[in-house]
Amino acid sequence: MKLLLLTISILLMASIKMLPAQQKTIDTDRAAKYFKQFEQLRESDNGALWGHKLPHKMLYVNPENYEFVANEPLQAYEAKKDGKLFRGQYPQNKAIANTSVLIDSTPWTMVMWPLSKKSDEALELMAHESFHNLQQLMGIKISVMAVPHMDKKDARTLFRLEMNALYEGLYSNNQEAVKHALYFRKMRFDQYPETKNEEILLETQEGLAQYTGFKLGYNAQRLKMRLQENIKNMSTKSSLSRATAYTSGPLYGLLLDASGKAWKNGTMRNFNAFELTMQHFDIAPQSLSKLQYDDIKQHYNFDKIESEEIARWEKRQEKIEQYTHKLLEDQPLIIELIDKQIGFNPNSIIPLEPHGNVYEYFVLRDWFGVLTAKKGTLMTNDWNCVHISKPTKINQDTIEGDGWIIHLKKQCEVVKKKDHYGLVQNQKNEKN
Repeated sequence: MKLLLLTISILLMASIKMLPAQQKTIDTDRAAKYFKQFEQLRESDNGALWGHKLPHKMLYVNPENYEFVANEPLQAYEAKKDGKLFRGQYPQNKAIANTSVLIDSTPWTMVMWPLSKKSDEALELMAHESFHNLQQLMGIKISVMAVPHMDKKDARTLFRLEMNALYEGLYSNNQEAVKHALYFRKMRFDQYPETKNEEILLETQEGLAQYTGFKLGYNAQRLKMRLQENIKNMSTKSSLSRATAYTSGPLYGLLLDASGKAWKNGTMRNFNAFELTMQHFDIAPQSLSKLQYDDIKQHYNFDKIESEEIARWEKRQEKIEQYTHKLLEDQPLIIELIDKQIGFNPNSIIPLEPHGNVYEYFVLRDWFGVLTAKKGTLMTNDWNCVHISKPTKINQDTIEGDGWIIHLKKQCEVVKKKDHYGLVQNQKNEKN
């Protein structure tokens, strides 16, 4: 994915693993089973969901040792045939994640190994990432990393009320609950109008992918259970600034399916769930203006949600103060970026306004080497710099600080400036 004019590959990691002592080879039989199940899913759908079959090209990559297996020949990385699969080594200067990745100008679906032992959860993930691949093939490029206002207490409260109402509307066939969900969403849009478009784009990017995974991966019973889990887990997520779409996308998509009306035309580029639901359920705008927040919020578990969000917000403010000191005030190491590849956990993003977002688990590859940080990294809003805490140990091949380490691929020098440290290429060593 590209962000405006920046040359950048943003790779979103559901989980990021440190290298263990022992690295296991990808099991050929198990991988072949997953590929076969995904192919059966593609054939069963046959393009019915989106008017196009999900792309076939897929590889599983082991983040422990960069080994991969692919379901088609992959000459770019010298993959060797192994039964019906193709096995090789993924370049170690590239990030590994669940994503769509370009290899020799061709989009491939990349999935991190191992996949879930539950077949339907594995299919959910494969269908989700294959949808991103489909968007790539159709020339659809959307890149929204987070919507910062969804970290605020009031926005989170309204969103959780909205999801409870949506679920009731979907499974109780209750149009009044659908109207209430849209009312909660309108309240949030009205309160944070400057970020409305970012919410819509994030749901277009990740919400529709998650809807695809849920729709194709699960039977009706498991689908209902997974939706319940998604809603319940929101209370434990430290950040919703990116995670919202993974819950709202499936709920709105399934609700629009239940309307019995065609709704997908153009939505792969712009999924405006609010307007589509208003239209497909014949809800007049003036009917929302007649609703009263205090009259309906209790029905959707407001007291419990509000209590949880107040407690979370107090803890969050403490974290913001800590990160402000560590990453902005206490002589941080600031690295200028050139050709970045980034991996992070989308469930642990903390907006540090107006500077950027803190990623609590973060992997960065760029001109200097590889940074792995487990205690917070600030990426500036322009995506040109990262801030980490001040360095405490400088060696020839590594630089370390509190919860982070840089493995250098070039000879670099840490320089002390007035209020921070910097990282520059060591010209003397480079010439030698």
